[in-house]
Amino acid sequence: MIKIKELQKGVESIMAVDLEHENIKYFRPVKYAKVEEDKPEENILPCDKEYCPPRIVELRTVNSNVSKLFANFKIIKGRGMTGAEVRDIIVKYVKENGLQDPVHKSIVKLDPILAEIVLVKGENHVVEMKWDDLSTRVQDRMSDGYSLQFPGQPAEVRKGKLDPVELTTASRSGNKKITLIYNLETYGIDPQEFAHKCQVGVAASTAVNPAVNRKSGNEVLIQGNQIAFATNLLLEYYKIPRKYIKGTEQAPKPKKKKK
Repeated sequence: MIKIKELQKGVESIMAVDLEHENIKYFRPVKYAKVEEDKPEENILPCDKEYCPPRIVELRTVNSNVSKLFANFKIIKGRGMTGAEVRDIIVKYVKENGLQDPVHKSIVKLDPILAEIVLVKGENHVVEMKWDDLSTRVQDRMSDGYSLQFPGQPAEVRKGKLDPVELTTASRSGNKKITLIYNLETYGIDPQEFAHKCQVGVAASTAVNPAVNRKSGNEVLIQGNQIAFATNLLLEYYKIPRKYIKGTEQAPKPKKKKK
């Protein structure tokens, strides 16, 4: 099976192996697939998570004030609509009922349904209205609503006004200022993540607690007056539009007059 040769005195070396020899030719190396060990999950810190802001759409919701108008198009109460969709319905209703003034195209004649919606006390004599005024008044009679759509998720339609992210300052023991931030969860912002970014950014201690005197949600507490930093963080990193950020400072308490 093997050939041996004495290359130097007293030392024999294997020169060749007969792999076709009857005693060994059926032995072959077997290759096994390498089993990769499970890697431990990477510990991602809150500040390392990537945030994607939601798409915010303000809506007008059909209510009992305007239900007669929208019922003509099988739109039920509670349906949320954009301003453009409401205007389209008004235009369609006016044209289908021949209410546009044939001469002055910007004027709409008010039928009983429109008059009931848009006229207020003391306007019983009003029989016509401009397009813009009509659209504005109809929308003013509707309820507030909004929709939030996060990436990869269906839009969530909600009633009422969209609460802004609220920032305020207050004084605690020793007249020390603190900054309080509310409603972060509404925009899909993790309060713990936000607090961590503020802690690193301003080198101040932070805490997250259940919001006091509020129905739900948490408050982020930051030592010192950090409204400017927190506002910039919301605008630049989280991409929250400024109209949805409400930053205020608590008014100082009036000093007592000396007697």
